[in-house]
Order: sequence, then C-alpha cells, then structure tokens
Amino acid sequence: MNCCKADSIDPSVDKLLSGARLALVASQGLSNIVPIPGMGPVTNVLISLIDKIAETRSNHKGLNAVSREVSQLVNTVDRAMSKVARDIQEIPSGDPRRHALVNGLRGSSKLETRVTKLFNWTGSDLGELKVKADKLYVGSWWLRWFYSSRDAKTLEEIQKGVAACREYFKLECQVAIEASMEEVLEKLSGIEKNVDAVREVVVQVAANNSYERDERILESLPHAEASYRASVNATKSNFLLGTRVELFHAINQWVERRTPEMSNKAVCILTGGAGTGKSTIASEFARRRDDKHDYGASFFFVRGVSDLDSTRLVFPTLAYQLAQSQDALRAHIVNAAHEHLKRGKTQQMKYEAPNLIHQPVHEVSGRHPPVFLVIDALDECSEETRTLVPEMLELLIASVRHARFPLRIFFTSRPNSLIENTLRRSQWAPLVHTISLHDLSPESVQRDMAIFVRDKLEKLPSGQELLRERPEVAGRLAERAGGLFVYAKTAMDFLGDYPGFVEDGLDELLSEGSSEFAAALQPLDDLYLTVLEIAFPSKDLAQAPRLRQALESTLGNIAVLRNPMSPAVLESLTGVSRREIGNVLQRLRSVVLYDADPEKPDESERFRPMHATFPQFLLDPNRCRSAWYRVDARRQHARLAAGCLRALGVLEENMCRLPDPAVPRAEIPDLGERLGRYVPEHVQYACAHWAAHLGDACGLGKRHSGSGGVQCACREIGERLAGFARTKLGPWVEMMAYMGRLDMVTGALDVARTYIEGAPQYQDVDSLLEGARQLVVDHYSEIDECPYDVHQGSMPGGFSPTFDFEADNSVGGGRWTPMDIRLGF
Repeated sequence: MNCCKADSIDPSVDKLLSGARLALVASQGLSNIVPIPGMGPVTNVLISLIDKIAETRSNHKGLNAVSREVSQLVNTVDRAMSKVARDIQEIPSGDPRRHALVNGLRGSSKLETRVTKLFNWTGSDLGELKVKADKLYVGSWWLRWFYSSRDAKTLEEIQKGVAACREYFKLECQVAIEASMEEVLEKLSGIEKNVDAVREVVVQVAANNSYERDERILESLPHAEASYRASVNATKSNFLLGTRVELFHAINQWVERRTPEMSNKAVCILTGGAGTGKSTIASEFARRRDDKHDYGASFFFVRGVSDLDSTRLVFPTLAYQLAQSQDALRAHIVNAAHEHLKRGKTQQMKYEAPNLIHQPVHEVSGRHPPVFLVIDALDECSEETRTLVPEMLELLIASVRHARFPLRIFFTSRPNSLIENTLRRSQWAPLVHTISLHDLSPESVQRDMAIFVRDKLEKLPSGQELLRERPEVAGRLAERAGGLFVYAKTAMDFLGDYPGFVEDGLDELLSEGSSEFAAALQPLDDLYLTVLEIAFPSKDLAQAPRLRQALESTLGNIAVLRNPMSPAVLESLTGVSRREIGNVLQRLRSVVLYDADPEKPDESERFRPMHATFPQFLLDPNRCRSAWYRVDARRQHARLAAGCLRALGVLEENMCRLPDPAVPRAEIPDLGERLGRYVPEHVQYACAHWAAHLGDACGLGKRHSGSGGVQCACREIGERLAGFARTKLGPWVEMMAYMGRLDMVTGALDVARTYIEGAPQYQDVDSLLEGARQLVVDHYSEIDECPYDVHQGSMPGGFSPTFDFEADNSVGGGRWTPMDIRLGF
C-alpha cells in the first residue's frame, strides 16, 4: 500500500500553523491599539486560510512548504503590527498625541487602499488563495492519494500566492504603515510647535496683561518725582570723583557693617550745615547702591517745591519706587496698593506706611539681600514740621522692624533738634548710626574743596592759565568756602557768568573777610550779597525805579513761591512783565536755576533758587544787610495772595470742558491733559496756594507802602477774598478735587476765616467759608469721586448762598442767613 501513502508530514507544520494562528488571533486583540484600516479582514482571511491548510493531508510536501510560507507572512504582519503597537504605547495614555496618532492611522485613506489591495491585488490576492484552499481535500485518508496530485498543484499555487502577498505586504503595506506613522507624527510635531508658539504667545500676553495691570495699580498711587534721578535733583548729581574719600569710607563701614557696633545699625543719618553738600552725597550714595543692585527707593525733599516739601506723598512714592526697583517686593506692593486704594488715594501716613511699606516688606523672605532707602534733606520738609516729620521718621524706622530681610535707611539733614530728638528716643536709638560732616578732618574737607574748585576753574576759558599764574587761588577759595560746597559751587558759577572778567571776579570774591569766619554762613551771605551787588548795583537801582520794582518782585517771588515758575506764568499771577522778570533772572543765574538762553530767552522756562539758603538769606534781615535786596516776607505774601485771588476769578463750572461732568474722576483718562489745556498754570497755582500766601501775608487793610511808595497789596485782599467766597467757592472746590488736592481745602478755608476774623463787613464771607468747609467735611468722599457733584442740589446739605436781608437788602447792611446751601454758583 506504499502507493497509497502520502509524503510524511513534518511535525513542525502543525506547530507553525498553530503559532501563526495564535499570533493572528492576538493581533485581532490589538485592533483598538493598532487601528490599521483593512487589517481586520486580512487577519480573518489568514486565519481561515491557516485553518483550511491545517485540515488537508493529501500532499504533505506541499503542505510543509505552504505552512512555512504562511508562517513567514504572518510573522511579517505580526512584526509590523507589534512595532506600531510599541510606538503607540510609548506615548502616555493621557497624552493627546496618542489619541491623535491612533485617529491618524485609522483615518489614513492611503494606508487603507494599500491594505485592501491584499484582496484585489493584480496577482494572487488573499481572497483568491482562500478560495483555492477551500478545494483542498480533507476527507478519508484512503482517498487522499487520489487528490494528492491535484492538491500538490493547488498548494504550490497557494505557496506562491502567499509569498507574493508577503512581498506585497513588505513593500507596500509595511512601508505605507511606517509612512503613515511618520506623516502623522510629523503633523503632530508641527501642531505641537504651533501649540507651543500659541502657548508662548498666550503666556506672554498674560504676562503683559498682568504687568500692565500692575502698572495701572502702581500709577494710581499718588507719587512725586522725588528720586535721586529726578530732573529736579539734577544739580545734586554732579559728584566729583576723587572727593569725599574719608566720608565714603565711614559710610561704607556702616553699609558693610565692618565693626561689631555697626551690626544692628539699620539706620544712618548724615548731618551737616547748610550748603555742605549733603544732597550731592545722598545722590552719589543712591547711585552707588543702584549700581550694586541693592537700591530700593529715594525721596529728596526740596523746600519750596510743592509735593517735595511735604510728607504727603512720601510713603506712596517710596512704595512706587520699591515696586519698580526690587522684583521680590513688586507683587506684594501691587497687592497691597490694590487694597489700599480702595480706601482712597490720599490717606494719612499712619495708614499709608503699614499698608504700602510695612506689610509688603514683611512678606519678603529673610534670605533676601539688603535693600537701601535714601531720604535726603529732612530739614527741608516744611509742612507741619513739628508733628508730621517725627511721625514720618517713626513710621520709616518701623519699616526696619517689620522687614525680615535687612532693610537699611540713609537719611541726611541739617542739625535739627526735632529730628535729632526723634531719632534719639530709646525706642530707636540702638538702630541709629550718626555721621556728622563736621567731624571729618579739616584736611580732608579742605582737600575735597580744593579739588572741586580746581576742576571748575580749569573748565573756565582762562582758568588753566590763571591757575598756572596763581596756583594758590584754588586753595584760597577752598578756605573761603569754609566747608560749604554750595559756596564753592555758587562762586564758580558766578565766575562762569562773566567769562571775560574771571580774574576780576576772583579778586572780588577773595577781597572780603579772612579764612576765619564769624559764623558758619557768613561766607555764603557775603557771596550772595556780592553777586547781587555786581548784578544790580545800588546806584543803578536808585536811578531806575522800574528796575528796582522788577528786582523786588522777582527776589520776593524767589523767596516765597511754593513752586518753580516761569516768567510767563508769574506775569499772569503778579502783573509784572515777563520780559522784566526774565532780564532780572538772567543776571541772577549764579544763584538761581534758570536755563533760558540769554540770546533767545524762553520765558516759559521755570526758575527756582539754586539752594534753600538763598531764599532764607533774602528773608532774614540779620543776614541780608542791604535793604536794596532784602525781601519783606509779609508784603510779598500779600502781593501773591492778591494775585492768586485775582486769578481765581476765571474759575467756572466744568472748566475742564468734560463732555459729561458727572463721570467719576477716576474714569477720565485724559484729565491731566484737560487740566493742562483748559486751566492755565497760574490758575492751578492759585487754586493750590492762595491760602498759604494769605496766611503769611500782612494783616487785613494795613495800607502801608512798599518800595517807591507803592501801596501794599494787603489793601485789596479783603475785597478779593470776599468776591472769591461769594462767587467762586464752588468752582474752586471742584477744581481742587480734579487736581487731586481736595485734602487741602479745609485747611485753606480755615486760613481765610482766620484772616478776616473780627471784620464785621465780612460776616457773610465767614459764613460762606464755614459752610463750604462743613460741606467738604461731610461729603469728602463724594466730591473726591465726582468733583462736579459740588454743584448738584441732590447732595444733602449742599451749598448755594441764599440771602435774607432784613435792612436795605445790601450785603453791608443786611443779615445773611444760610438757608439752602449748595456749592452751585
């Protein structure tokens, strides 16, 4: 029966087919993970094909060959599927990229077309092979020999078809799968880059929005241009390298805490007489700290400059600067300011300091490096000095205690018992280190002064030649300065004003007195008097009354003005010609800051005294020994008070020309621009300072004369004040609120009432002033929020004068009765 027996079956055939089948079944379980379109039908056909082949036994040799070929095809498919599965599973399950990759493969039309072709391929596709396999004999063994030849041919065709399918899969499907994967991943990479770019833009926009929000909050803090870098402090920044070596050695010992006694000294105060250069030292100290990146903030007081001679803006200004200079403090200050401003922009120091300084510095880590505050010229804070300056000092030094990191404060001041007593209190004494300029060695001071004088002389047109011929002049001028840098600077500026007569001017400066001075300020007084006598000789003044009046007015304004002002604005306030004022100022540039070009004078250029000692000199009869230049403070204040009251006559409702004056002040974005456009500068000055000048003016109706027999302005103050009270109180309160000065209103009204106290002809005026004061006190927040509300009758207790005259119905002879008061005139 050997002829009836088929070829022997290789035992590995069943193992191959079984393993291939298991692999295909397993791949069906990966369909969710490996979503290759069309692979499901391919897998099913292959399983059916394997099942059919496994059943046939008619031709063992052909069966062995087909089984190996099918196994290779299955292995090829399995490896491709497994690789895709691994690539997908390498991406975390929650990652959006994984979901995108699966969807990308599932939706690939190219890949689906390639895989589907395994069924309708031009060669032997799988469907056709399955049909052929169905014809293989699977019946009784004794008939297998009969079908052996036929099945051998079929198996050979199946083997070749499977091989062709395997090659097709490798060349077309596997390549398509890999290409689809790469395409999807490439698209994902591009999307990720775009997403990253968008995310970066979003983050940047958010950061910008956050920064702009923070800036809006910080800008909402009322702050002054008071830092060492402010333009108003330009003349204090001209420190000469090589000078003050001994002094900065002492200051650096405090900064670096080089000695045990310095270890707990968080506060240093530098004291020295007027004109000794304290502000220049403070400016240089601040600059050096800024270079070391441990500068926090600075406030330079300037006497006679509004907002810089007051404690009103000190703490908001320091907070504003700290937020800009120290990143670690910025967020804390912004948050604190946001909450603080909910209670009002202008608050008392006892609220400002804890909210804006104490709390933010406490929130910064104790590991933060030191931060320095610089407060210059405490003695030039002239507003309610006896109460506000000690309070300010206590609150400032309390900041040191609240900070967990080293917060250091550097003060400068003239010797002042009020300041010294405040700092000497036992509560603060352990924290305070004092450096006095008067304790420096005379040799060091003399050396510094000589370096300064020589440097300035060398820059004059004939200075170098003069120094070669007279090398001793630098030392002699340094001796004459007596330690006062302002003297040396003023002397050098004086020589620079007369470049063709430097030697004559130098002889004039050196001719008076000796190196031993009767009083510390005597050299400076002599210098001021010399400058004035050379610029305006007394014989010229005696022969030119108009020039004398212009000089008297200009010197008076220099002495008592509350703000730097231009000749053009001063003309509007005082009636003195701007040209005459400008001519006087041009000749006073040795002692007055006035930068107008002498050839083309700009009468809008502001002027102010170069140093506070010059106005003090003009006002003090014991220092200014010449009546030609001495200023009578009361008469000058009376002149300015009358001028201010006259200027207030132009005030009217809604002077800022607001389209809707009922809009809250905080919601007017161009308020500052409108104030500048519609409210002249002299009117703004008059609004803010008429009462200050009135309070220091000579008494009501003195009717005494000034120079040249000119009547004093006090004779007209009473009537001007009455006219203002009767017609302009409402617009004035409105304007003060728009200017952010509503906090000054009640004090100003008190001054006015005191001035007319006891004058029966102004009884109605006193009642009006009293009513206005009460209205502002009762409705401060409403007026501050919307200044125009002062004119609205809806405000309870409002203020519109209603008169009830019982006699002849005239103001002088009748009786005024406040009945329905509104600030609407």
